[in-house]
Amino acid sequence: MKSQSIEINLMTTERKISNKKINQTTNENETNIAKVYWHECLQIIKDNVDSQAYKTWFKPITALSYKNNRLLIQLPSEWFREWLDANYYDLINMTIKRVAGDNAKLIYDVVIIDSNNELSATISYPAKKQLNVENDESLRKNIIQSRLNISYTFDNFIVGNSNRTATNAAKAVAKELDNTRFNPLVIYGMSGLGKTHLAHAIGNNVLQNYPNKKVIYISSDTFTNEFVEHLKDNNKRNIFNNTYRNVDVLIVDDIQFFAGKKETQDKFFHIFNTLLLEGKQIILTSDKPSSDLNTIDNRLASRFIAGLNVGIKIPDYKHRKDIIIHKSSIEGMFLPEEVIDYIARNVTQNVREIQGMLVNLSFRITYNRKELTLDLVKEVINKLITEQTPITLEEIIEKICMQYNVKAELLKTKSRKKEFSFPRQIAMYIGRKYTTLSLQSIGERFNRDHSTVLHSCTSIENYLATNKKIKEEVSILEAIINDR
Repeated sequence: MKSQSIEINLMTTERKISNKKINQTTNENETNIAKVYWHECLQIIKDNVDSQAYKTWFKPITALSYKNNRLLIQLPSEWFREWLDANYYDLINMTIKRVAGDNAKLIYDVVIIDSNNELSATISYPAKKQLNVENDESLRKNIIQSRLNISYTFDNFIVGNSNRTATNAAKAVAKELDNTRFNPLVIYGMSGLGKTHLAHAIGNNVLQNYPNKKVIYISSDTFTNEFVEHLKDNNKRNIFNNTYRNVDVLIVDDIQFFAGKKETQDKFFHIFNTLLLEGKQIILTSDKPSSDLNTIDNRLASRFIAGLNVGIKIPDYKHRKDIIIHKSSIEGMFLPEEVIDYIARNVTQNVREIQGMLVNLSFRITYNRKELTLDLVKEVINKLITEQTPITLEEIIEKICMQYNVKAELLKTKSRKKEFSFPRQIAMYIGRKYTTLSLQSIGERFNRDHSTVLHSCTSIENYLATNKKIKEEVSILEAIINDR
């Protein structure tokens, strides 16, 4: 069984590959110094994270040695490193500087050690930092205008056999933006497998590496509604045309819903052609490959087929286990191996199904004070499997109103008071996420138009990415709504 270690270089950023064997008789003094340094780091970290996060992400780390200003610490796995890096980079970086000095710099060395304690490979590279919009107003503005969800990145997308090809294609497009050889890129697959996540990840990566590029993400449903709305006003029509023809990257989700909408397809055809001729990148997602989009106009379908079509399949057992481990850690749960195995063998259809199961499980453990047992896991899974009735917007509104102690009819008013507007925004966000209603239909329930719904959803998504308290509130609400 292979284990993995991370080496934090405190002084240098030089990349290298080392093939030396790890000395099994590491100098005792080096080990002691490493333990002292890491102990000091842990005392600081412990005061800055909650107890569950500390137990999950920092207690499993072991200090191995300290030599030549390099602190070697061992981590359980590569995905563990990726999560630690994506979520605790700033904390670790500041802590190391505090313990080792202001000139300390952070470098990771992934060290693969085989069962004979021989080094297979050591790869050094700078620690990656997650997309951070808090201190970058320009990037924050770009993100909002792009309608991207910043929580969807390549770093937190779990790769397996089912989505490796699609992931590689998405990364290639994001990296080689000026070389549009994969245009359009069409990512297809069943609902809940990660198409939207991957599409957003491309957009976020582009904005991070090309801050002056203009990126727009939109669902086909929203595109249609905006198009219909702007037809009523010539000024708005010009705004609509300029918005979508003057982008560097256009991401359109669920293109299969263009079916039967002839005028929308005609408009999109002209926008598509304009962008293609100008060398702009187009990314599309669909529930099926372009060749099977029989209800889409042949002019459009043939252009989709001419691009790169990559599919995402249902994750296999091993991939499901990786997803469960990753997503359970997000929920602050450490699952025993038998629980992970049981979930992986019984929740098999898609990632969203796994997510819903874990949200319910987390809710029962945290707020219903249930003990994490295999029987509890079976109970949650059985309830989800037998629950066939789709969640309605009325159910969502009812649960949210109960949670915020507000009457449902008050969400329809024009009042902008926070006690009404905030629950209304959350209801719109969750309604869009858990129902198949259009933005227009959701808006009508609150006496609002589709643009207000879109703005509300974007606002909540930005809150989720930057506000821990609101993220927790929404998680609780989703769990309550799912626990029917």
